[in-house]
Amino acid sequence: RFKGRQPMRRDTITLALGQYVKVRIQADNPGVWFQHCHQEQHNLSGLGFTLIEAPDVMQRTLRMPSEMMEFCRMLGHPTQGNSAGRAGSDMTGIEQPIAISGSANSISDTV
Repeated sequence: RFKGRQPMRRDTITLALGQYVKVRIQADNPGVWFQHCHQEQHNLSGLGFTLIEAPDVMQRTLRMPSEMMEFCRMLGHPTQGNSAGRAGSDMTGIEQPIAISGSANSISDTV
């Protein structure tokens, strides 16, 4: 049926070592979406990210279940504001990610 070729894989991008990809999306589905590598070793190394699409629309239209809000309160996590629990673009107090550079044989952390 495919004459020796693999069928197209939906929502999958395969990259060789050292390659990168730019992805353009149509942002029409408000929510928080986790994008990740399917190899657990890579996922644990940070090859994943969270895309927060239309946060202003989410705040107006989506409601967090009360059980989840209570769980956040129990853990001391903010339940209002941006990802740092603050207003607008004030991100003070949020932990900054560590950038990893180098090859598989030589990895150095930069802050």
